[in-house]
Amino acid sequence: MLRKRLVYIGFCLLLVSALALGGCGNNGNGDEGDNGNGAGSEEKVYELKYQLGHQRTQYLTQQAHIPFAERLEELSNGRLKLVLYDGGSITDDTLEGVARNLLQIAHGAPLNYPGQFPLSEITQLPFLVPSSTVGSMLTWHLSETFPEWRAEYPDDVIVLAHFSSATNQLHSKVPIRSLEDLQGKKVGVWNQIAVKVAENLGAIPVNDSGAESAMNLDRGLIDMVMCPLAPVRSFGVAEIGKYHTICNFFVDSFYVIACRSWVESLPEDLQEIILNNFGMEFAEACGLALDEGALIDSQWMLEEIDGTEIIVLDDAEAARWREKVMPIREEWLEGLEKKGMREVGEAMIAESEKFIEESVAAGAFVPDYTALK
Repeated sequence: MLRKRLVYIGFCLLLVSALALGGCGNNGNGDEGDNGNGAGSEEKVYELKYQLGHQRTQYLTQQAHIPFAERLEELSNGRLKLVLYDGGSITDDTLEGVARNLLQIAHGAPLNYPGQFPLSEITQLPFLVPSSTVGSMLTWHLSETFPEWRAEYPDDVIVLAHFSSATNQLHSKVPIRSLEDLQGKKVGVWNQIAVKVAENLGAIPVNDSGAESAMNLDRGLIDMVMCPLAPVRSFGVAEIGKYHTICNFFVDSFYVIACRSWVESLPEDLQEIILNNFGMEFAEACGLALDEGALIDSQWMLEEIDGTEIIVLDDAEAARWREKVMPIREEWLEGLEKKGMREVGEAMIAESEKFIEESVAAGAFVPDYTALK
């Protein structure tokens, strides 16, 4: 009798063990794809490709893009795993690459798609934006305020953030202190708006690129370059064009986008982490990094390159320059009028001027180049 009872108890224990093991093979919600640690589908790791737009070593990338990307991993407790790629390493067409899910997140520029983002060109209106910080905050504000701005982007991407470049200045072989100093001078220009600015100021625009600017200056093909301060050092322009006239002509806008289908396939909490991680906070961080980088490079040039001079236009002289380039604003509005969007453009200019004034009054960062020594 005892032997039969022991056999019966042993059989029951085996049955219970089998049932328990069978239960461990299913997480109870129909998802059998756990990561092998028994934690279930909530611990699944989602890998995403994030393509940068600037060099990985650049101050902007180190201070804003990489920290915000890495924060996704931290906020998700490792469930989002980021793989960073340098610009162009997967695709040069970030809009298509993200829309097709070749990339899950990417940083790109509207200026690479001529005619597709006419409203984004507002940041290129001369003498509108005083700094990258203000410009970056402005682009995100306009995106949130005007549905027409958001409508310029395809439905299969989600715009996570906007920011702007550092302000464009003049970097020359001879001092440029007045409009008269510019007349007939050859200006290396990197984009179409720079062509218009140079022409309206009485200079001669010459198509140029960052990689060729130093060589063109050295050979006398151009007398100066119109570009932000950051690339002046990295492209070797600083050793040849030692005079830097602070004009704050304009800024270019950028975007950070995500693949909509990929984001919407994620668990809701991970979607919220991605959507809430960028926005205005990211915009301001990018702007600060670019403005700080410009000041750091300016100070380095003053200390390391003999003969460097930072020239800041006084208010009266800046007003003369501003008057010369104001027709560019009307030209932009006329272009929008052909698309039936002139009223939107006028409203955006008014909103931009109001936002910029309020932001600067509230302490938004604008570099003071007169303080450099």
